Amino acid sequence: MIYTSYFGNWRKHPEGYRKVCIARWAPRQVPIDLMAIELAPSESLLKSAKAHLIDNAQYTIEFNKWLVQLDPVEVGKRYDGCILLCYEKANDFCHRHLVREWLTKAGIDCKEVNSNESLCIKSED
Repeated sequence: MIYTSYFGNWRKHPEGYRKVCIARWAPRQVPIDLMAIELAPSESLLKSAKAHLIDNAQYTIEFNKWLVQLDPVEVGKRYDGCILLCYEKANDFCHRHLVREWLTKAGIDCKEVNSNESLCIKSED
């Protein structure tokens, strides 16, 4: 299982999960275990979105063009048991929701978690 969440929630998640940044830059105060730059939007896509040159629909199209170049099964294996983190809150438009949808469509269990949920810790056998 792969989980997604946002940096502002990181203290509320239980120990035992690797925190993976899927943003281009991680906040200094969040202890990140891994950077997954392959799951981050490009700088040009970010700049276009922040400058309101593209809307969420166009952002989705452009980001999905990037995702189709990746192997979701390999990504799923690499980040199994991890929490993929970026900046936007759970209900805000965010590329991590696109990553979650992409993984789910490929048959990989991926779920957004909120601060009130407990995660099922995977035992290391």
